[in-house]
Amino acid sequence: MNHAGRAVVFSGLTVAIGLLSMIVLPVPMLRSVGYGGVLVPLMSVAVAITLLPVILATVARAWTGRGCGPSAGPAGVLGLGARRLPHRWLAALAGFGILPR
Repeated sequence: MNHAGRAVVFSGLTVAIGLLSMIVLPVPMLRSVGYGGVLVPLMSVAVAITLLPVILATVARAWTGRGCGPSAGPAGVLGLGARRLPHRWLAALAGFGILPR
């Protein structure tokens, strides 16, 4: 969260500030789009820095039996990816299978 959290907050605020200019336009439809355009990045940033880490930690604890903090070691979230690696071709085929044609 120290590095990625700053980037998420900065980019979300930048997008929100950019869309804030639509609120001052005299066209009612563009003003309502501006309100929605400001709210969506702000809510996305709020969820990304509060709810997402909790969900990831809960999922890692459920899958590994341990948390995903610094004490979790290689069996944390990175270990989840390492165990799923042998099935990468199956996952790729399944992903390509559900893509629209």
